Amino acid sequence: MALFVVMSFSDDANVKAALDEHYSEKYLRLGAGQYVVAGRGSTAIELSNELGISTGAKGSCMVALISGYWGFGSKNIWDWMATKANTP
Repeated sequence: MALFVVMSFSDDANVKAALDEHYSEKYLRLGAGQYVVAGRGSTAIELSNELGISTGAKGSCMVALISGYWGFGSKNIWDWMATKANTP
């Protein structure tokens, strides 16, 4: 699966509700308005459209495809991302 970052800049509740509806077991909340999503599609616009972000109905948001990652954080974040990235 492709990994995406979804960031909500205004209404986190609407974005979380859309993620719960479409990707209930396939997203990880990193912080307020910050999510990593294991998406079915291969582009950010596909995920944005599916979640209703593209129309502005979910407030001010951004979706980006993750092509690589590095950093420091809780081990569960890296484990989750590695597992989901290697799931067909």
